[in-house]
Amino acid sequence: MINFGRVIKAHRMRRGLTQEALARKADITVTYLSKVENARKEPSLPLLRKLCRLLRLPEEILFWEAVEVSSYLRADEQRAIRIAKHIIRRYAEAQR
Repeated sequence: MINFGRVIKAHRMRRGLTQEALARKADITVTYLSKVENARKEPSLPLLRKLCRLLRLPEEILFWEAVEVSSYLRADEQRAIRIAKHIIRRYAEAQR
């Protein structure tokens, strides 16, 4: 499953932005942003790109972090994916 909203919310909060502030900058309603963050709406690709730009979040990181690790995978596979996510996140942070 892919959950963009969870990642957007986490990065919005890290930046100290309210939903109102981010929604205003993205030219969307607070209601729509709330629905995105709570996985009740799937944002369009142009909106995802705009939110990434506003949050100073590389698109690659948004997509990578949005992929949720399936509980159907073996424990070692789940661990490998979590480690890869951690490495990529650290790499992206170092590039900023």
